[in-house]
This record gives sequence, C-alpha cells and structure tokens, in this order.
Amino acid sequence: DNILDQPWPKVDPDALVQQDQSTYAVQVNGKKRGEIYTDAKVDEATLMQLAQACDSIGKHLQDKIVVKTIVVPNKLINIVVK
Repeated sequence: DNILDQPWPKVDPDALVQQDQSTYAVQVNGKKRGEIYTDAKVDEATLMQLAQACDSIGKHLQDKIVVKTIVVPNKLINIVVK
C-alpha cells in the first residue's frame, strides 16, 4: 500500500488528560539524592516537608543550614545547604 493512501492517525483523548501526580527529583547542593512522588498541585512548604522526611535526602540535611531552595514545578527541587 502507498503511504499517501493511509489514513491520518487518530488522537488518543486519554493521552491529553493532565496528570494529577508528579515526580520530583530532589537535589542537595546540585547532586541528585532521591525522588519524591506527590500531587501535582502541592505548595513549596509541603514539598520541603516531604523531601526532609525521605531518608535518602534527610541524612544530607542533618546538622546543615538551608541557604536556598529552588523549585521547578513538577520536575525538580534543589536544596542548597551550608
């Protein structure tokens, strides 16, 4: 069959639905220390609590002072410590 005679692909409406869950990569001083899974519409304070509660991330924050927190919505949390 000729490719020009083929029908146009159909749109999958399920693929267009916005996700209600997000995965955040969590970095401490620019190095990836873990991931957290949460609702897509969660505030920054809740994200920080979830990140600190995670064992792989919390151990890098012990006895450190958080200087800055950078959040890229639905993708990344970078915690700068001193």
